[in-house]
Amino acid sequence: MQGRLRTITSVRGVKGPTCLINIPHFDIISGIPPDHMHNIHLGVVRQMASMWLDSENHEKPYYIGNRVTELDQQLLLIKPPCNVTRVPRSLQQRRFWKASEWQNWLLFYSMFVLKGILSQIFYQHWLILVTFMFLLCKDIVTTEELKRCEKLVVDFVKQFEQNVSFNVHLCLHLPESVKNWGPLWAHSEYIFESFNGEILQMFHGTQCVPLQIMKEFTHRQVLPLLRNDALRNAVPECIQLYNHLTGQKRFQQFERVANQVVTLGLYYS
Repeated sequence: MQGRLRTITSVRGVKGPTCLINIPHFDIISGIPPDHMHNIHLGVVRQMASMWLDSENHEKPYYIGNRVTELDQQLLLIKPPCNVTRVPRSLQQRRFWKASEWQNWLLFYSMFVLKGILSQIFYQHWLILVTFMFLLCKDIVTTEELKRCEKLVVDFVKQFEQNVSFNVHLCLHLPESVKNWGPLWAHSEYIFESFNGEILQMFHGTQCVPLQIMKEFTHRQVLPLLRNDALRNAVPECIQLYNHLTGQKRFQQFERVANQVVTLGLYYS
């Protein structure tokens, strides 16, 4: 920070002090919890995959890019349960992977796919990350588990040697963050990123975008409150207009297959 104040360029990625450090009684390190979606899934996990698979690292001892076909064969055989919304995609398409796909790779797939292909010393290093991320994302994290994670993250970062990026360093703060703020899932940006898709549907032009979003959001909040009174004796056209404005759709195909059992959608034999 002091070095940045004396120059006009960034120093090790630090562009300058933030005004937030002037807030009285505010600890900027513990007061802003790391977001594991960007820090881990889109950060460390993607970084390590690039180290293993990018051809520029072909002389490194951890390089396995020449065996990506074998990795894909194992990965694409996995059939996750329905609560995993994205099925596995080829590692050759990893630059298009979403954060949730990197999360699935970290916690569910990688241990089985990498075993026997990634050298044992690097495989064990990877398992350290898998272990402390699993523990820090549990519904309840005990004091003993936090202490274990503190040791694991230190060991994990030490083994990186010269590849310690900002995201790798940030791993050291994760156990303290969970201690202060709760499990990582409780304060991640996944829910906010998900709602961005909803916001994109709230405007349809380049002019006055904030106003468009505000009006659309107001409509979505107010219309359901008026529905019961306004549509009690409404003609079908009014009901259709209401459904259009609120984004509600009716299934065009359905079939009653048993008592109190109805299938919805198109049927394919």
